Amino acid sequence: NGYTLTQGIPELRARIQTHLTHDLGWSFGNEGDPEVMLTSGTSGALVLAFLALMGPGDEIIIPDPYFVMYPQLAAIFGGSAVRCATYPDFRMTAERLAPLITDRTKAVLFNSPSNPTGVVSTRQECEDILRLCRERGVLLISDEIYDAFTFSDGLTDTMANAPHTPVCPSPARYDPRAAEDVLLIRGFGKSYGITGWRMGYAAGPKALLAEMAKAQMYTFVCPPSIAQWGSLAAMD
Repeated sequence: NGYTLTQGIPELRARIQTHLTHDLGWSFGNEGDPEVMLTSGTSGALVLAFLALMGPGDEIIIPDPYFVMYPQLAAIFGGSAVRCATYPDFRMTAERLAPLITDRTKAVLFNSPSNPTGVVSTRQECEDILRLCRERGVLLISDEIYDAFTFSDGLTDTMANAPHTPVCPSPARYDPRAAEDVLLIRGFGKSYGITGWRMGYAAGPKALLAEMAKAQMYTFVCPPSIAQWGSLAAMD
């Protein structure tokens, strides 16, 4: 019943690393490998990412329609959200993104499965967007709060031997170098029906996670300690 490390308890972070190694093929523990930190919900992860990345005049590209907090976060930190129109099929694609990237673009915020549309991006769309962001030197933030609500039937052959295992097409999944360019944001609230516990996590480049950890130290301090231990039990 006390504060934990800012990044979260080691036991849960290690459990998440094991999960991401199994789910995405990411490796941890060596120099250059990604890092994991626990956050006060996925909203907390987004706040920390924006705080670490954005300043006055900076831009972040978001899908339109969008989750209500995306443009507001950009405004809070003095930047602006550039809306990528996805009508009429609600799909964010590299073709639609490319004209919007400028020298002020700090990141592309990708959300699949989408809130509010429910659209799940395809593997090809994920790969194309990652390739575009890499070519233009822009961070890709993948908000995957609903990843556990998609299933492998007809979506991917990654886990063909487990056809009803949750498998969400993701920019972080197919490219062995994705951990260098993708900030992955996932959470426990939707997956386990514990939204009030405010538990999420971020995984990605160590340098960015270090700045997010500094920001968390002076804002949220740490995610709720009891919720961290409860989330560890949930994962098992």
